[in-house]
Amino acid sequence: MNGQYSIFDLTETNRPCEYSWQRYIGQKVDVCGVLGVIKDIEPYYTIVEADDRLYAGTPTTCYPV
Repeated sequence: MNGQYSIFDLTETNRPCEYSWQRYIGQKVDVCGVLGVIKDIEPYYTIVEADDRLYAGTPTTCYPV
């Protein structure tokens, strides 16, 4: 479902493994210099589809566009 937020982003703590922005399915992101769309959200990884491939983004390699 596009626009669905992740339950993993609801906490208020500030750990190094947390994202500084809210992730949601269908969001356009840059992962390691490749533009794509979020397909799955996990506690640490963000699965991004780009160029018919899947990428696993992290809080340091994945940014909203």
